[in-house]
Amino acid sequence: MNIVFRADASVRIGIGHIMRCLTLADALAIEGHDCTFVTRNHSGHLADLIQRRGHRVALMEPPAKNGSNETGDSEYAEWLGASWQADAEETIELLQDSKADWLIVDHYAIDHRWHKVLRPAAEKILVVDDLANRALDCEVVLNQNYGCRENDYRKRVRPDCLLLLGPRYALLRPEFSQLRPQAIEKRKTFQGIRRILVSMGGTDADNATSLVLQTLAGVDWPKPPEIDVVLNSRAPHLQSVIESARLHPLAVSVAVDVNDMAERMLRADLAFGAGGVTTWERCCLGLPSLVIMTANNQNFTIQTLHEFGVIFSLGPKNDFIRDIFMDDIEALTGSDKWQEMSRRSFAMTDGAGCLEVSHAMINISGQAAR
Repeated sequence: MNIVFRADASVRIGIGHIMRCLTLADALAIEGHDCTFVTRNHSGHLADLIQRRGHRVALMEPPAKNGSNETGDSEYAEWLGASWQADAEETIELLQDSKADWLIVDHYAIDHRWHKVLRPAAEKILVVDDLANRALDCEVVLNQNYGCRENDYRKRVRPDCLLLLGPRYALLRPEFSQLRPQAIEKRKTFQGIRRILVSMGGTDADNATSLVLQTLAGVDWPKPPEIDVVLNSRAPHLQSVIESARLHPLAVSVAVDVNDMAERMLRADLAFGAGGVTTWERCCLGLPSLVIMTANNQNFTIQTLHEFGVIFSLGPKNDFIRDIFMDDIEALTGSDKWQEMSRRSFAMTDGAGCLEVSHAMINISGQAAR
């Protein structure tokens, strides 16, 4: 099949939308399908990474100076870098009359109006979403967040739209499911918090990493753990974090643009992270985590997972309370709480979401062909 993705990355948007689409593209390519990414030339775009992974890229014009959605009816409108009409027209032009079997759209600023314009250019449309806040014109909606329900979408989509909801469909790279048996075996016993992973999203625009490092320095550890910090090379506060690590009382290493995140999560005993797709990566490997909300759209999932004992929520960075942080750390130094959180995390997802989604797409295309 010929599959086209429309998604963006930037310092402001982050890299999560492109990364989860790239994970699905890799899985589809293994099954013999051709994937092309249509992505805008934002500062911090990931066109080079997409190409290194073996997929084609159609790079859109840089954002217009006043290029937000002309209707101004979405808080994410400016993310598009153009009006939705201009974005749709440019997408069609870049496809060069080559009709896609599937158009996969992962963008909060795009709704049913854009989809309708693209209908002549695509047989089927799949929308990757987290918000359930707008009308969509598509055959499939994928929302991998815990707690989302069919009722959230039924009045926003066509009656025959297939809804793939929940972390069962989380788009994780294959190494997470591959390492899951090792993680299950390792986490059967608790030997203390010896290694902590700090990964606050690829770019960490708000520098939550430094806040976590500063607070970890004040913990009275029975045995000081090693700290493994992971960031993207485009992170605006990277040099500041590197300097903080150099001066830190604990042993802190900073890794950039890693391709072994699953192995790092397997080695860790505790994680500090953001919401988004890394939540499901940690869950797949049963890694207990404390989560800082770095975007408003993460709030519902983070709070729901906190209430079900899957994670500890530290709230938004601006509302960070040191005493809550310390209480959570103290609770997780005990075997019972740590193992309970690990078990609940394992139950969220087995890491096979990409297979589930790709099989659903193939089945729908096969039914249409008949």
